[in-house]
Amino acid sequence: MVAACSPLMIIRLYTTGIGFNLNQFGSLSFDVTGADASLQKQNSDNLRGYSYRFNYAKHFESTGSQITFAGYRFSDKDYVSMSEYLSSRNGDESIDNEKESYVISLNQYFETLELNSYLNVTRNTYWDSASNTNYSVSVSKNFDIGDFKGISASLAVSRIRWDDDEENQYYFSFSLP
Repeated sequence: MVAACSPLMIIRLYTTGIGFNLNQFGSLSFDVTGADASLQKQNSDNLRGYSYRFNYAKHFESTGSQITFAGYRFSDKDYVSMSEYLSSRNGDESIDNEKESYVISLNQYFETLELNSYLNVTRNTYWDSASNTNYSVSVSKNFDIGDFKGISASLAVSRIRWDDDEENQYYFSFSLP
């Protein structure tokens, strides 16, 4: 149990879950989180709800691939997450009230190129606002140039939607040991 409070707001979170190693078939888990909260924006009415999450992951040794269905989460309308609580506590009254969240990640290592790639897709739906889908792709490589060993380079591109605004983000990193 986690509990936090301020003069006008209180939250209590309870969670339980179970996970299974399915050996060559991957692993899966299920958990339930309950929340009991009073928020400033709700005129101190108690909100009580539950969030249910399912996760699945599988590593493919022969191809160097990792796929993660890192969750399907469904939340009741009156469920308040810790991040929503903290946002409300800091005066943010525009909390989105998440309904469903889907996250799919794929990580692939290309041995011949010594290159690692990563793809992430997140889809969120909300009780009180429009849904959004975010994408992120990155590639990274470690290599040597002459006497310089362990040089790292990476490139990431993301498309993020937030508050009805779409934004493309680009990131390049190059580091020497």
